[in-house]
Amino acid sequence: MRLLRYTGLAVVIVAVLVAGAWFWLLHTTPGARWILAQAEQAAGLTVASVEGNVGEGLRLGRVHYVNETVSVSVASLEARIDIDVAPFSIEV
Repeated sequence: MRLLRYTGLAVVIVAVLVAGAWFWLLHTTPGARWILAQAEQAAGLTVASVEGNVGEGLRLGRVHYVNETVSVSVASLEARIDIDVAPFSIEV
């Protein structure tokens, strides 16, 4: 009986942590900055300024992307991304 109680408690704690991380990533500016920092490291992307959040809309300033064949620079970029969990979909 104790094992079942502790297992249930662990499941609830993990669910709360996942929900909190999901909210932080999608609905805060620091979460959006963290996502962009991961993109910068992975893809050679640089972004000078970030305003807003992923859930309500992002405003990015001086975006640069460079690889072996392409170089793209954008002075200002606004994006709204709609992410649905059930069924999972992403609309840009």
